Amino acid sequence: MSNDRQEIITIKPNVWYNIYQDTIKENILIWEKIVNTIKKKYPNSTIHVIVFPNNPIFIENHMEAILKMKNIFYENIFLENVEIILKDCFNMSYKHEDFEDYCHLQGKKSIEFSQYLSIYFKELLFSTSFC
Repeated sequence: MSNDRQEIITIKPNVWYNIYQDTIKENILIWEKIVNTIKKKYPNSTIHVIVFPNNPIFIENHMEAILKMKNIFYENIFLENVEIILKDCFNMSYKHEDFEDYCHLQGKKSIEFSQYLSIYFKELLFSTSFC
């Protein structure tokens, strides 16, 4: 592993370690506006939220901070009277080498993940009754 890639993964970015309450409140309002816009235009829709995989070394090095942020996210993602399905792929089994950095899959692996999501949504589509 190159030193550059190791630095990207082990660096302690403030985004994971500092809790910015004003930003969290603003993000919640933005999320509510997005959901309300979707529900207004498509009242019978189900909203799917995908949590993408992350580099296992990054997860290992920053587990406590990541879990804290994930808990904040989970506490605020679901809204009353709205069907939201959360697909958490955060800990999917990928290797460090599959990532460009801490959260961006490399070319072939990103295509594989896209294909995985395609299968996931096709299965949901065909298992849902439209009648």
